[in-house]
Amino acid sequence: LVSARAAGVIVVPTARPSKETLALLGQIPHIQFVRRHGSIHAPWFGIDDAAATRLAAGHLLALGHRRIAYIGGDLELSTGAGRFRGFVEALTARGLRANPAYCAHGPGDAAFSNAAARRILAPQARPTALVVAGSRLTLGALEAVRAMGIAVPDNLSIVGFNDSAALGWWGAGVTSIGLPASD
Repeated sequence: LVSARAAGVIVVPTARPSKETLALLGQIPHIQFVRRHGSIHAPWFGIDDAAATRLAAGHLLALGHRRIAYIGGDLELSTGAGRFRGFVEALTARGLRANPAYCAHGPGDAAFSNAAARRILAPQARPTALVVAGSRLTLGALEAVRAMGIAVPDNLSIVGFNDSAALGWWGAGVTSIGLPASD
């Protein structure tokens, strides 16, 4: 893009941008989108990730849930760290703690979330609600829930993330936090 003389670049940063990437970004106007990284000195556009998951967990707490699970992205990413922080803050505000057995962090893909949901939801004393903090993570968790035959919202309440058109296959029963990328 630098050699093609692009007018600018929109970057969704990784957890550890390479020195080469940082050097190239120094040669072209750029912004950070969705995620932000301290080593990239550029404006950032995104949402308040902590506020989003505080809202998600707060909704479930208001419904009376106390055993709430969480599946989220890598904690080295600003989105993963911020979203988990908001989840923990919501529980803490109600005098609760996040149960490590009910929490999973990893790559933001459906395969990871599917496996994490199966592990978290397998025990007899499973959680009654689940916050899933990513769009592909939400799809993976929903696939696991369906395969396990868990009725939503009768036996498990779910708040997903990013109300993309892909959630249309699920039907009713899932609440989702929107990611207003168009805005």
